[in-house]
Amino acid sequence: TTRAASVFRSPTDQFGGNVGDNGGYSCVGRLTHAIPLGPRESNSAVHFGADYSFIDPSNDSVRYATPPELGIGETGGGVPPGVPSSIPPFVDTGAIATNSTNLFDLEFAFTTGPWQFQSELVYALVDQINGANVAFPGCYAQVAYLLTGETRPYNWNNAVLGRVVPLEDFGPCGSGAWEAAFRWSYIDLDDANVNGGKLTDLTGGLNWYLNARCKIQINYIHAFLERPNTIDSDADLVAVRTQLDF
Repeated sequence: TTRAASVFRSPTDQFGGNVGDNGGYSCVGRLTHAIPLGPRESNSAVHFGADYSFIDPSNDSVRYATPPELGIGETGGGVPPGVPSSIPPFVDTGAIATNSTNLFDLEFAFTTGPWQFQSELVYALVDQINGANVAFPGCYAQVAYLLTGETRPYNWNNAVLGRVVPLEDFGPCGSGAWEAAFRWSYIDLDDANVNGGKLTDLTGGLNWYLNARCKIQINYIHAFLERPNTIDSDADLVAVRTQLDF
């Protein structure tokens, strides 16, 4: 079992800066419990978790917006005219005048042998200024299978799923670790006077772990968009990502 709590300024920019003179604090708590499926050394476990956040924004405003589950951005020079520097949000509440927000989250995951599953349910309850409370739910579920026989370990200290370590690193005598994954996610930003839209994403992925510190991901994403007073639309995206950490 783990317990964690924190207090921080809200909202902040990428440098941690905060502008405003009314509130501007968030309080967060997380509680988890994991059950081992056999000896801890087997790296198999079932995980349960719950989180709660109270947010009092300093600018009395919140906004929820997201593109499909693909994030790219270009802020440097050399972007040709007419080419967007980022993927625009598919669903967007716009700025909501807000007294405070309560954010609830439930977690479930398990890892055993080559299989791994995880899911979350998030529920945001927004107290509007001069308006009714509005609620925005979101959730996802994903399953993955390591084709080369590795196991994704459970990190008992931090209550999260750990990194994949290939049985054989990629090289003359090894192929690294290969993993197939599928993910479903959904967010609903429509409630009362807020018409932000609904977005469902289906993602299929293939992950190649060359070693414990380097991986290559290939994802295909199909997004279903529902927006009030518009025609429903779909989008297809293909993404390739290389990640190296040290």
